[in-house]
Amino acid sequence: MNNILKVLENNKHIFIPFSEVYVFGSVLTTNKPNDIDILLVYQPKIILISNIKELKNNLIKTISNYTCLDIDFTTLSIQELKKSSFLTKLPLYVKIL
Repeated sequence: MNNILKVLENNKHIFIPFSEVYVFGSVLTTNKPNDIDILLVYQPKIILISNIKELKNNLIKTISNYTCLDIDFTTLSIQELKKSSFLTKLPLYVKIL
């Protein structure tokens, strides 16, 4: 758990196109997580929805150099994040960017 989080924090530059990035789920609560859950928050004026898939694929390639765990992305615009209260529904999360 801590190793994965450290890798993400030490490589936060890979998330730069996004406004905010959070890690949540089993990677924070157990030594044998099922996957890595990452919330990517973007500004529609900066990142086009059509580019998000390519950005995610690039992130998967980079993160996969450090772990064999599956990576599960949730992607929300800043407005969607506020409207959904996504973070308030999570028991635990860590802000990476």
